[in-house]
Amino acid sequence: FAIRASEGRTLWRREIGATRSAPVVTGGRLAVATLTDTLFVLDAATGSLVSRATLPTSAVAPPTLLDDSTMVLADPSG
Repeated sequence: FAIRASEGRTLWRREIGATRSAPVVTGGRLAVATLTDTLFVLDAATGSLVSRATLPTSAVAPPTLLDDSTMVLADPSG
């Protein structure tokens, strides 16, 4: 969910599943890797689903932003 910090008001709420870490913010989007090996990309302003992709393996650490459009994830094999 997203909350406007200045007011404490909930802006939007979206259920996508359990995660190991916070979303990665890039541009006007949020990227979230879930425990079901799925990457969700949400619109940061509305919470609407932009895209969804199955990851080839489980992510064991929080994703890191490499540049404006690339995230790095670590898998169990390193």
